[in-house]
Amino acid sequence: MGGVLDILILIGKVLISVTTIALGISWGVRGEMRTALAVCAVLLAVGIFWTNFAGLLIPTILLAYMAGVLMERGWHRAARQRRQDQEDGSAAG
Repeated sequence: MGGVLDILILIGKVLISVTTIALGISWGVRGEMRTALAVCAVLLAVGIFWTNFAGLLIPTILLAYMAGVLMERGWHRAARQRRQDQEDGSAAG
């Protein structure tokens, strides 16, 4: 029975991690820094009582938040446009 419980705990942790990344990105896209920092503060408090897993979620949220901000600001679109401009320039030259 212990093996099944371990698998269920692992699945739960994976789902929490995926949800954390999704929330962080959505908060970054919407520019909700206060929400992201508040959740990090809660996780820091929870991390004192609940293993290191809560502590690992803090950098995950912050990195996902930053990725969302970069996506919102069009960082990936700007990089793609630069590549196209370079290709067009080399083809013309």
